[in-house]
Amino acid sequence: MKFSNRYWATAGMASFMALATAQYAAAQTTSADASPAPSAPQGQEQGSNDSADIIVTGTNLRGVAPVGSAVIAVGQAAMQQTGLATTTDILKTVPQVSSLGPGEATIGSTVNNAALNTTRANGLNLRGLGVQATLTLLDGRRVPPAGITGSLFDPSVIPAIALERIDIVADGASATYGSDAVAGVANLILRKNFNGFETSGRYGFADDYREWQGSAVLGRKWDTGSVTIAGEYYYHSRLRQEDRSNLFPCNQVAFGGTNNCSFFASPGNVTDPATGIRYGLPGGSGRNLTPADLSTTPNYAQSYQGQDLLPETDRWSLVARLDQELGSSLKGWVSGFYAKRMINSRNGRIDVSALVPSTNPFFISFAPGQTTPQTVEFALIDDVGPPIIKAAESNYQIAGGLDWDIGGSWQISAYASHSFTEGRSISPQEENINLLTAALADPDPATALNPYGSGGVNGERARSLLGHFRIAGSYKMDLASIKTDGELFQLPGGAVRVAVGAEFHHDAFFNGAYENFTTPTLSQENVLSGTSNSRDVWSLFAEANVPLVGSANASPGLERLELNAAVRYDNYSDIGSTTNPKFGLRYDPFSDLSLRASYGTSFRAPLLADVNPASAAAVFYIPNFGPFGNVVEYAGGNPNLKPETATTWSLGAKYTPASTGFSASLDYFNIVYRDIIETAPFFSPQVFTDPAYAQYVILNPTPAQVQEVYSLPWAGTPLIPAANVNALVDVRRNNATAVKMQGFDFAANYLFELADGTVNTGISGTYLLKYKKQLAPGAGAVDRLNEVNYPLRFRARGNLGWSNKIVTANLFVNYSNRYKNTVGSIAPVQRVKSYTTFDLSLNYDLGANGGAMDGLSLSVSAINLFDRKPPFAAVALNQVYDSTVASPLGRMIAFNIRKKF
Repeated sequence: MKFSNRYWATAGMASFMALATAQYAAAQTTSADASPAPSAPQGQEQGSNDSADIIVTGTNLRGVAPVGSAVIAVGQAAMQQTGLATTTDILKTVPQVSSLGPGEATIGSTVNNAALNTTRANGLNLRGLGVQATLTLLDGRRVPPAGITGSLFDPSVIPAIALERIDIVADGASATYGSDAVAGVANLILRKNFNGFETSGRYGFADDYREWQGSAVLGRKWDTGSVTIAGEYYYHSRLRQEDRSNLFPCNQVAFGGTNNCSFFASPGNVTDPATGIRYGLPGGSGRNLTPADLSTTPNYAQSYQGQDLLPETDRWSLVARLDQELGSSLKGWVSGFYAKRMINSRNGRIDVSALVPSTNPFFISFAPGQTTPQTVEFALIDDVGPPIIKAAESNYQIAGGLDWDIGGSWQISAYASHSFTEGRSISPQEENINLLTAALADPDPATALNPYGSGGVNGERARSLLGHFRIAGSYKMDLASIKTDGELFQLPGGAVRVAVGAEFHHDAFFNGAYENFTTPTLSQENVLSGTSNSRDVWSLFAEANVPLVGSANASPGLERLELNAAVRYDNYSDIGSTTNPKFGLRYDPFSDLSLRASYGTSFRAPLLADVNPASAAAVFYIPNFGPFGNVVEYAGGNPNLKPETATTWSLGAKYTPASTGFSASLDYFNIVYRDIIETAPFFSPQVFTDPAYAQYVILNPTPAQVQEVYSLPWAGTPLIPAANVNALVDVRRNNATAVKMQGFDFAANYLFELADGTVNTGISGTYLLKYKKQLAPGAGAVDRLNEVNYPLRFRARGNLGWSNKIVTANLFVNYSNRYKNTVGSIAPVQRVKSYTTFDLSLNYDLGANGGAMDGLSLSVSAINLFDRKPPFAAVALNQVYDSTVASPLGRMIAFNIRKKF
């Protein structure tokens, strides 16, 4: 049997860690933890935690659960039970987490600038308000934004095996954490005080797709401290669009659309310059052709040819944390991570539309003596293969801090961190315009480019014409924070606790774009854009928790009453200052029922990329864009942007009858989100079909209007003559939109004994009452609830599980309701069916009874157990499924082996 390099990489990590463990185990004087602590079911709300040593999400106070806001917790055991490989995939099982926006599998969607996600990073998007409105934390601290534009953090860089749990607060949290926490926060909490060694190997497969994963965590604790190190290697193969060709038909006439297939075929098409009639070329050598050899039926190319649906991906990750007592009242810690991800993705055909002069030895004369250049549309895919995009992204953070007990319950905590992320992408197969023009005009049959034949006739000649386009970006963040908190005084209901602190961070951003497909030679390179900017942010924050009624002064109908108030002031060197408060209330009429409420404001500062006019600036040339003709789009930043702002409030209840194993919660939320920074949709028919975007589109522009765009520094050499442009589209960033959103979150869980095990059943979900969006300045709010590219009304996930000391079995059901498709080429509205899938995971503990196999377990999982196909949704001119709702993978089977020492 032949094994790939990825196999050896996975096996190598496991072997290395096993050797380390053998040496480590020999030196152990205390037994390793046999298993992680029991975890709440997937997505269950976290209860109160009074331990001052536990990281609490949503508050700056130690030992106090956040007041007024629910915390959704996913523990280590629940992560394993999902059967999923990555932290991002696990997070997306929570119904409040949307797949809208940038993601590795997002295709055919322009929402949240997903089309510009060149490194295919996975963003986290709470409530579908955008990845920019969700703050991701690691042990409660900020992590560096990634992507070429520094716009998101990919949770997948933190291995799931390294996590104790994930906390999600789906409520505004800028009063605690500052910018970005509009929809809420997701806090990735590392294992701490882990003692032992645990390693895991995973292999998964679906039709035409493979996945490898090797991960391990090693920990040692002693009387005064602990250290934990975790690492992971992850690989998945590419998934070609050809392997899911039924999802990518460009000819949509059969179901009421238009034929959007490309004329850039192999063989291609030639147009008679005298009549304007397009003819199909016959193929073959392309030599000595006459008009009689041509077909009156043009040749078309399938859009999926040479395209990847998922890129081939490799990722390495390493996470570590050290905690140490430095004295009787002083503790120190150091934590950090490093990750590198590389992708390789086929990017379709190299399409060429060229004016071929009569000097070309293969020129076709439609009439005697004809010398007028003729347009030939062809593709070089059979000559040089599909263009390959190679991208890489690396990021790291190193942080360290001190916790000083200064007397009583008071503590001063201070930490600093340095973070850096870097991304780059290169497409090495872009035809050089100057070399192409010369090759088409070359009169020598031995060296001229022949665009009239079948693919493969040009070979090395075609390769010699190819340049590249590359982009790069980096983001650096240096942060320092100090805080003190403790008990201020006692009330009959308990201790009044307060926290005050300050924070500073300096952020710096770089973005560049380079090409050599418009240069005289391939040895030269043009700088399309190379730009950088930075900012300083100063912050002050305070929080108080006031327990008016507690166990000491409770009375019938008033078991507990607690108030919380927090405020934060942030001053940005480039956009000004903002102050955001939040108030929380908890009222327990009796011990089984807890009522809560919250109100606050939040904000998001524009990205450094957003306010830089040259950042991600480009002019996109889109010839033959379906029924819209030749389209030119121009993108870039905007220095006049202001912060996005939001007002959020919520009401909720949690019912937990004692000693029943049952719990249920219901929360109402209301969000008004203003001045959202967005662009008109990239590469989308929606910009033409939706009246709200009319102000961004110029139909049949004048030559002067086109020339204004072509004169931009990053326009490069225009690929469409100005006279042939049918539409200009402005896709620059603006404070363009606003959202009004309200709905309910709900969860219920019930645990009970059955036979010799425990049954765990539950459901969690979110149901929206309203989602109205103002799509452009001055436009009215439009109801977008339950439309493609916007949040769905109802999403839920249910679970049914049974476990004993040997076997654990879990069945999950995932549901997304039906919705409307208002984009694509099918008018006016298309109904998309609901989507329901089932996931199954089974685990067998081989070492439950001790012995040689102690700590060894095997598991198998089936994601989309019944191989449910994506519902029909013509969301693009060449795509009939919605990648933000449904997966194209089909049934995914995975086997996992785990060993604990």
